[in-house]
Amino acid sequence: MEESREKIYKEYKLSRDSIQLVDVFVTQCAAEAVVDLDDPNFYDDVPVNDLRLNHSYEWINDTVAKGYLVAKIDVLSSTAKQTIAQFSIKVVGVFKITTGENVAKNEFVRRLELQIVPQLLPYVRSALTSLSALLTLPPVTLPTMDVLLSIKKNGQA
Repeated sequence: MEESREKIYKEYKLSRDSIQLVDVFVTQCAAEAVVDLDDPNFYDDVPVNDLRLNHSYEWINDTVAKGYLVAKIDVLSSTAKQTIAQFSIKVVGVFKITTGENVAKNEFVRRLELQIVPQLLPYVRSALTSLSALLTLPPVTLPTMDVLLSIKKNGQA
């Protein structure tokens, strides 16, 4: 493992070990068929075309914070080359500081920000699969994410 990736991994592990996800809620789901989904031509291959993630947080008290992850997903038919469905999913996670070490608040904020996406994305993934089935689409699944690469690309390490 290259040196910078090793550094990112150590930082991610530290944040993972010091802040734990204790509860999760899918608070909003929206699904919209953009075309007539009765047409079987759209079902050859239904990849996720565009995934946009936004995250934020708010502190509830000195040791508990809520993390928010909002995913906007456009699904493209590979055959028709057009957006056939759009999804919006909001997940809220309750995070608790679990370490007794004396760490400044800004350090815990940084650690919390490192955890929001990797901890809440599986709930977005699950909701998307369920919602796509309700629209009569073949189950749509999000690809797995390289957490360390995401942290590096977002400049958080």
